[in-house]
Amino acid sequence: MKYLFFLALIITASSITACNNAAEADPAETNLPPLEVTAVKLLADYEADENAAGNLYGGRNLVITGAVMSIDKKPDGSAIILLNSDQSSIGSVRCHFSAEKAAALAAVERKDSIIVKGVCSNMDSHVQVVVTDCSITSAAQEVANFSGKPKDHPNNQKATEEIRSDLFILDNFISDSGILYVSVSKDTENLNTKIKEIRKILEKHQSTIRWIKMIEFGTANPSNPDNAFGVLLAEERW
Repeated sequence: MKYLFFLALIITASSITACNNAAEADPAETNLPPLEVTAVKLLADYEADENAAGNLYGGRNLVITGAVMSIDKKPDGSAIILLNSDQSSIGSVRCHFSAEKAAALAAVERKDSIIVKGVCSNMDSHVQVVVTDCSITSAAQEVANFSGKPKDHPNNQKATEEIRSDLFILDNFISDSGILYVSVSKDTENLNTKIKEIRKILEKHQSTIRWIKMIEFGTANPSNPDNAFGVLLAEERW
């Protein structure tokens, strides 16, 4: 009987130890696939419910797309990048790069759209979602290093393709100076609302465009070199 009693104690202790180890296991080391999320959504989820977001993202490998707010390069070669493209939030996503992985950031500048891989460490007291062990993806690096005309930028092409699907948009193109011209009928209503919708599409595709000019279809304005492509109806720059 004593033997059986001690055997039961050993089995119970082993079970408790196994449970504790499982609870303390780092989710980032599991075989869970990385979560793809935008910096805007990641931050919004944490601001809405930090506990729920922590359960979803905490310790997970993430693939984050976002616009660069700032780049802080350290003396030891490491770097910290803040991501966020939503002006309604005061927070940001703070991505930590080691010196080795920060070398790939040489061509990245403020307002660039990038894709970062890293491990989420939840939100800190500064309203920042912390992401560690970060690296920039090869596709994002190609986009960041892009040196061609704005109209040929892959993100801009995706955005203008979606914009063309709008029945109210009769034509659109990107000038060499990086301005998106959108042609509409002169009787199109709610122009400012339409511009905001176009901006959302640009931000969704992480476009490099920061200036939209809505012009009247079929017109020209050669007397104005800044807007020679048509009569200006509305515009937005940010």
